[in-house]
Amino acid sequence: MRAFGSATVTAFGSATVTASPCVAVHLHSGLATINGGVVIDVTTINDTAEKWCAYHGVEVTDGIATVYKAINDQWTTSRGADYTPGSTLEATDLADHAECGQGLHFGPTPAHALAYLPDATRFVAVGVELATLRPIPGDPAKCKAPKVVRACVEVDLDGKEVES
Repeated sequence: MRAFGSATVTAFGSATVTASPCVAVHLHSGLATINGGVVIDVTTINDTAEKWCAYHGVEVTDGIATVYKAINDQWTTSRGADYTPGSTLEATDLADHAECGQGLHFGPTPAHALAYLPDATRFVAVGVELATLRPIPGDPAKCKAPKVVRACVEVDLDGKEVES
């Protein structure tokens, strides 16, 4: 790939990129070869919860990260978990690893969460402990946690609280 001007390039796998000085190159793989440009190395964003939250702009206050879930009109997902506003949830099947499955899954924004439930009609913001949040590699971004420690609040697609 050759890039110039005000281009932005995302380099995955064993990509080879030659870029002029003003091109932003988002490096997603240690196997990629980058020549020139302004390299933004995101190969380690999933290494820690702190890095993942910082990269995705997740608000963290007093060790609690605000993440989002896309749900249906009954406040549930296809797996049946109840995200009614005011509720807190706890996973009964948590496995402490950075792989999908086993735990409560969330997106860093409502739009990310929507990718996993495209027919969602509602969204909630929840608080999870940063110490227990596990980034899950892949796209769109998601994470998992064993429990919700700050109760569910209905929000819109922009993450703004919905007045009831």
